[in-house]
Amino acid sequence: MRIHLGETIDQLRYVNAGRRGKRVRAVLPVQLGSAELPDDLDALVLTSDLQGVVVSKAKTELLGSAVASRVAALVVPSGRVKAKRTGVVLGGDLFSAPGGDVRGATGDVRQVWSAFRKQGFAFVVGVQGNHDTYGDEEKEEAFREDHDVLDGEVVARAGLRIGGVSGVIGDPRKNARRGEDDFCDTVTLVAEERPDVLVMHQPPHLGEERRGHPAITKALSGYPGLVVCGHQHWSEPVAEERAAQIINVDARVVIVTRESFRSRA
Repeated sequence: MRIHLGETIDQLRYVNAGRRGKRVRAVLPVQLGSAELPDDLDALVLTSDLQGVVVSKAKTELLGSAVASRVAALVVPSGRVKAKRTGVVLGGDLFSAPGGDVRGATGDVRQVWSAFRKQGFAFVVGVQGNHDTYGDEEKEEAFREDHDVLDGEVVARAGLRIGGVSGVIGDPRKNARRGEDDFCDTVTLVAEERPDVLVMHQPPHLGEERRGHPAITKALSGYPGLVVCGHQHWSEPVAEERAAQIINVDARVVIVTRESFRSRA
């Protein structure tokens, strides 16, 4: 699968944490893309690192929950896309402190996953970011049994084979982190299964403009599919690395269809 990026069709305003506990306003772009999709899919939504809150007169909600309803409102009125024929890929880091005023906050993101599932999408598949949790140990076990949070697995959904590696390289004593060898061995094992899409939270390193971890770049060697990642923002989100295409959707949403469309929402 190769994605061709198109125009930005929407922007979602939100609040996130700045320095010294200050809140800053930010804008999440929603961008179109096109690709050859399986017959069972009209669209594929890719997003990651939705760390912020959306504040309205009625309520304050996690950015990811707001994105779920916003995406559904964008794709369904197009006339060519149905929610039940739209897949969602989540790249991790979906939590924010309730006030959007704590940088690097870690917490429960189950409500974001639930918000996407409530829209009736064909599937919701993703990986765990290093700031994501799923409740206590018992709740996390139940959540993982009922949701496609991938870490070393490959699943088939709506004609796509999707593999995933959760977390980042780092101190294993901290949330969703593991040693470099462990992480890269998992990447290699998943890549060897040749899924159509390989989802990771942490990106490979492709130079100063596209920073990541060099060991991940090496682990992906020979993989010919689409890599979806986040964690470190790239101003230019798409890159080619040998046989693979990498799309970094940190703090952005990409809606991939067979052809570009303009929403009538």
